[in-house]
Amino acid sequence: MSKNKRWYFIKLPEDFLESDPIEWLLTQDEGGNYFSMYILLCKIALNTEGRLVRLLGDVEVPYTPEDLSHKVRMSSSTVKVGVDTLLKAGLLSWIEPQILYITHFEMLVGSETDSARRMRKQRHNASSRASMRKLRAQQRKSLPPGQK
Repeated sequence: MSKNKRWYFIKLPEDFLESDPIEWLLTQDEGGNYFSMYILLCKIALNTEGRLVRLLGDVEVPYTPEDLSHKVRMSSSTVKVGVDTLLKAGLLSWIEPQILYITHFEMLVGSETDSARRMRKQRHNASSRASMRKLRAQQRKSLPPGQK
């Protein structure tokens, strides 16, 4: 197994929760459940670039409502109505007759490897140390002559 694990994260624009589709979704009966389902569907679609499919070798097998029901831990009827509601809101779309796609997936999901995460942390720490040294130097300059 590779030691360089890949980490995924959901990137939400600042106004995401106030966007028309999300506000509309949350006003619907069971809207909170559908929003939770949407976030879980984003997670399910991480390794398939936003397509809600299962990979069996090189073959993509679309998830059925029953499959999704099991994955998101909601009833089949909730998933069926939820998918229809997410389609109506424009948060999901059909890219093939049986394959659902998370609309704007590439803007909502990012990833990085362990090594990239480590390097980012090292750069941040180095930057913080440099800022602290600069601040201390400025403080020493502002001290009266006998206290430096």
